Amino acid sequence: MNSKLFVYSGWAIVWTLALYYIYTNALRYFNPSYEIYTPDFKPYAPFIVIHVAGGMTALLIGPLQFFTSLRNNYPRLHRRIGRIYLTSIMFAGVAAVYLAIFDNIIRKKEFIFATGTMGMALAWFITAGMAFWAIKKKNFSQHKEWMIRSYVLTSNFILFRLMFYGLLEIEDFQFKDDIGSVTAWASWSIPLLITEFILQARKIKNSIA
Repeated sequence: MNSKLFVYSGWAIVWTLALYYIYTNALRYFNPSYEIYTPDFKPYAPFIVIHVAGGMTALLIGPLQFFTSLRNNYPRLHRRIGRIYLTSIMFAGVAAVYLAIFDNIIRKKEFIFATGTMGMALAWFITAGMAFWAIKKKNFSQHKEWMIRSYVLTSNFILFRLMFYGLLEIEDFQFKDDIGSVTAWASWSIPLLITEFILQARKIKNSIA
């Protein structure tokens, strides 16, 4: 009971943070009068909307894939949610790559930030694709592991903002001009590395036992 309470509390925190940042950050991209939509940026508006909508969808429905009771009692629903999750990632990731190349690199010359977001998108594609491949092969343990990795990357929407605003609030931080570029890389690579460490450490521990 305590372990279930711990798990559900953790997901409740994730959903709370997701809803908070969606409300305070993401929803404004659906407003055509939002100040970011300058004449230079307006051509990219459809791609930012697709990226945000796909990311929001994956972020909010992703946790449902990890609920054992839903997976066991409603397998068809579990599969449908999984398809929506993977499709959302595909659209959001493609839009992110487009924006990184044409807006960040070509228009704004933000090379480091753009490569960070493209690295994130590539990792997103790979982890989601491996999760799909594993379940098609009925390798359930690998499917679960790749879904964990995938959702850690999906949570980049939250982690990026926590890291970005956190560093921005440090008065003595001397590299504030580089926060965006650093965060674009660190907000997904470090959590993914920690996740991999935990997943592999569990295997090592179980093999010794």
